[in-house]
Amino acid sequence: MLTFPDFTLISAKAECPACSKNFNTSLVSGSSPATADTRIETDLHRVYSCSAFRAAAIGLCMECGYSWWLKSFVLKTFFCPDQELQAPTLSSSSEDMRRFATAYLCGKQHKANHLELALVAMNAEWCAQDAGMEDQRWLNIAREELTKALRNPSARIDRGFYHYLLGEMCRRQDDFKGALANFDKARAGARLPEELILRQRVQARSGDASKTLLPVYLIESLFCPAYLQV
Repeated sequence: MLTFPDFTLISAKAECPACSKNFNTSLVSGSSPATADTRIETDLHRVYSCSAFRAAAIGLCMECGYSWWLKSFVLKTFFCPDQELQAPTLSSSSEDMRRFATAYLCGKQHKANHLELALVAMNAEWCAQDAGMEDQRWLNIAREELTKALRNPSARIDRGFYHYLLGEMCRRQDDFKGALANFDKARAGARLPEELILRQRVQARSGDASKTLLPVYLIESLFCPAYLQV
């Protein structure tokens, strides 16, 4: 078990859905609740102390190379003292990024839907931010996949919520016209407070593309009552 200030990693044995082989992996057993002091950016990215938190959401079979969200794997055994499982290991930031890259390529190969691919890329971007690495490549991919997902009229997704996230991606890339257009669509049906959307419209209209932390009062209204989980 590895314990960080904001989450804990434990070991588990998983079965690969592609080749049915078992392998050891790490998963998050719990994370600290958000408080008014938690660092959360305006794209609803909670900043964790280590990129391993996000990397643990991805399963990677070392036998066949299949990689996707860990929830798609069958978890066979959890760590306890009388089980011979390897203790969870802390990977490097570059290894965490390779894990997301492998999952994205595997998802493309298996024709995963655009929203799932966008979420893989978006979490890869957040992982890069947490590790202080270059994140623009993943931001580009996440924006492209999310745009495709929202163009599908039959997709059953929370359009207001994802238009908000797409608006933030546009704003971060200096596409303020695109940001404003998506924020306007988000106002029509987002499960987010309108005050948050209006706040980001102001940033976009002023030409501000900087990464920005949420103010305390919005963190309290969004996260402390478990209104959203990030």
